[in-house]
Amino acid sequence: MVKRIALLTAVMTRGYGVSRVVHEQATRLCFKGIAVDVFTIRHEKNSFGAEPYRTLRLPYRPFLLKRYLQSDTYDVIIAHTEPFYSMLPFGSTKTVYYEHGVSPKTEGDKAIIDQQIITHRKTTATKADHTVTVSNYLKRAFGLEQAAVIPNSGSHIIRESSSKRSNTLLYIGRLGRGEFTYKGLNDLLAIARSCGDRYKIVMAVKGSPKMAQPFRSAGIEVRYNCSNEEIGSLLSQSAALLALSRCESSDLPLLEALAAGTLPLALSGGAHGEFGGKVFETVEELTSFLLSTSPEKLIEAGEKESAQHKQRWQESVEQLIDLIGPGESSAKDYLSSSGLLKRGAIRLLWAPGVWLYDFLRTLFR
Repeated sequence: MVKRIALLTAVMTRGYGVSRVVHEQATRLCFKGIAVDVFTIRHEKNSFGAEPYRTLRLPYRPFLLKRYLQSDTYDVIIAHTEPFYSMLPFGSTKTVYYEHGVSPKTEGDKAIIDQQIITHRKTTATKADHTVTVSNYLKRAFGLEQAAVIPNSGSHIIRESSSKRSNTLLYIGRLGRGEFTYKGLNDLLAIARSCGDRYKIVMAVKGSPKMAQPFRSAGIEVRYNCSNEEIGSLLSQSAALLALSRCESSDLPLLEALAAGTLPLALSGGAHGEFGGKVFETVEELTSFLLSTSPEKLIEAGEKESAQHKQRWQESVEQLIDLIGPGESSAKDYLSSSGLLKRGAIRLLWAPGVWLYDFLRTLFR
């Protein structure tokens, strides 16, 4: 059976959906007795809890990575993001192209995926042995007809059954300039202006207090860099989640809400509607609905939606293992002395690049 797997992702830190997927995937693969190495450029240790897998840092330009991986010590290499897609294939080792989608460009109130990116990704995917997307929407949008669809899950959220729900509307996301249209932050301000007297609105975001000033001024309570436990608690106390992204390939907060028994209220676009929740064409329709209903009805609807959401992370990992196959492992149990020296030398060469990247991020944050 498969003994060693390498997962490649640009970022492993809180606030990024792909990072959560990689963590849950790597953790459950480890529980199955598979050794997992996660290669990443940016890493905040234990962002999602204990890490039973090994994390290896890469410089911003991951030079020599192919040479590092081409030593036949992995049975499967799974590329979750760029720049690793563009580095496929990795020698004779079995590879998986795992597509999570891209941040769109915004034109007015529309979110548009660059056609050049779609064409590049579609071509790149053909270089892998297997292709995975996280939603049927993404499979269609990128024209990946042969891709397996493995849905994400929100089952990492521990539901607090004893919590008493209130009239709170919760938003989960990131604060950034590009997010104001793409992630619906402008729509959140509009909802606060219309519904602030009827509902308490809370944001759980990754970002800086300076960027959150417009939301605090609108009467929104802002929570920063919440842990998984804090997100679970907020969801369990809320009447509904506001899922306002315009182009989401797999909205992780929406899945977390379903796992917590909280009703997602989503704007149409992307994969919204594929997994559950109540979907609206415009923010005006969503606002009108909020003003015509009650927190009690939202809470009741949330329980019904949650009962229909069955996907768990364990099931997602089982689907992945079925895809890559249970065949005999070809990975070496150990490297020769020269192989170990080569790997050690490469990691020494990476170290200054990693240090410089972390220093510059700290300096300009």
